[in-house]
Amino acid sequence: MKYFAILSALIYFDIILDDAKAQLSIVNGTLAKIGQFPFAAAVINREYNKSTCSATMIAPKYALSGAYCFVGVRTGLLLVGDVESSPPQKPAPPSRQTRKIIKIIRHPQARTAGDKVNYIYNLAVLELNREVISSEGVSWIPLAKTDLADNSKCVAIGFGFHRKAEGEHDGKLRYGTLTFFL
Repeated sequence: MKYFAILSALIYFDIILDDAKAQLSIVNGTLAKIGQFPFAAAVINREYNKSTCSATMIAPKYALSGAYCFVGVRTGLLLVGDVESSPPQKPAPPSRQTRKIIKIIRHPQARTAGDKVNYIYNLAVLELNREVISSEGVSWIPLAKTDLADNSKCVAIGFGFHRKAEGEHDGKLRYGTLTFFL
């Protein structure tokens, strides 16, 4: 798998335009292939049995996600090694693994005094019940060894919405490219 030379880290977007919660989002994107982003994971809400957020594997037993994904949530499942977060219609790939989230460690400043999301600190570390097994389709993210230079090419990935129709959620891993500006 090829990573961009300067950056081999996930760029997670949530840009707030105003207090009305208008957001810029990366929508649609290109469907990912198995093994293309082996560190990508889907957070599965057990109540709805579908993905609610994306996560990034940072170690065999830990993932990083947005803290806002876990407001009022104490547990869940993490799915790795697949590009479809819903139960597959075809046989699942051999790399597909599911783990229970046993602990959610939110950044202490992830919420403001008014209990709004503080997007500067919107991070949560997820501890899993057991390690994921590294394979061609599953690994933890290699971190960048240098700072981003201006005009660096980056990739944003995530399970989530595909907006053919407003709010349509197909639970497939998608990606898009962008340029980082200082």
